[in-house]
Amino acid sequence: MMYFITKRTSKTGKKFQKLSDKFNVCFENQKALADKYGFTYWREALWKVAGGISSVIFPEDTIVDTKIWKEVRNGEYMPKLNIKQGKAIQADFNKAVTVSKSELNACIGWDEGFSQSIGFNSSNDKYFGFIIDDDWTDIIIPNDCTEITATKYRELFK
Repeated sequence: MMYFITKRTSKTGKKFQKLSDKFNVCFENQKALADKYGFTYWREALWKVAGGISSVIFPEDTIVDTKIWKEVRNGEYMPKLNIKQGKAIQADFNKAVTVSKSELNACIGWDEGFSQSIGFNSSNDKYFGFIIDDDWTDIIIPNDCTEITATKYRELFK
């Protein structure tokens, strides 16, 4: 793995900031859906970096209405799409804001986005951090980004 930082005020940092703001909207959307439908946890939508819902988990004491919800994994549910109520719930899920892998990758100018995405961290007040795989040799890192050690990365993004 290769670790990088960029100042929040840099050109790349401003791109990351827009995406970071969108991450917050994604979470708020998911939380509102959880409150509306009574689930407490959810699995992110597939092929997304943030947002969307691929399955939900209800509190242990909840009696799940199996006329509306189908179990897709142990204790994870999705709305049934062959009934009106299930379709309406899924439509709500589909309206939620998401961040795609290609949107995240575009922050550093990399056009891959289907199956691979850079790692991203926004938990530092001065920097954004990102991680790429050593094997991704086609990535040209922007000039306003600095490679750092894994130890320094962990120190900056606790």
